Amino acid sequence: GGTTNTISWGSTNEIDGANGGMVNLAYDTNVDRIVVAYKDGNNSNYGTCRVGTVTGGTTNSISWGSATVFNSEITAMSKSNEALAFDDNSNKVLIVYLTNTNAINASGEQERGAAIVGTVTGGTTNSISFGTEKTFDGAGRAKLNSEDLSIKFDSNSNKFISSKGTRLCNVLVFANILF
Repeated sequence: GGTTNTISWGSTNEIDGANGGMVNLAYDTNVDRIVVAYKDGNNSNYGTCRVGTVTGGTTNSISWGSATVFNSEITAMSKSNEALAFDDNSNKVLIVYLTNTNAINASGEQERGAAIVGTVTGGTTNSISFGTEKTFDGAGRAKLNSEDLSIKFDSNSNKFISSKGTRLCNVLVFANILF
């Protein structure tokens, strides 16, 4: 007896052809959309997002909106789906990433950590708009690796919490991010 549990798979869905990388995914419960942040290999490795609508039923497909660049420099993010989180209190997403990976900062390091807030629009547009990038890793700190960055939203405190570093873990709390 009992119920049989089955999974019905749709077809694969490419967001950036064969050149996308460092893909991160979050679900926006406010507008019932998925948000994908990735490094766009077809556009100078810029940080890019797309918003999609999942259609269930017999099709199990995703309808994507246009690609939107959030960082017009070479961008590196976690490959472990930890660089993007949804805030269900303010209905925003936050992306953490490394930017300016070709430039050298005052400490002789290449990358700097950055974060940016996005607002998803539902309806027929499947679009996202972004605020201003905030840099959170300054001169004199240890060099970052994109795999060292992760972001989660704590709904109890209504704050994003990010860890950076694998050997010495520094926890950052994004309390008053300007949306």
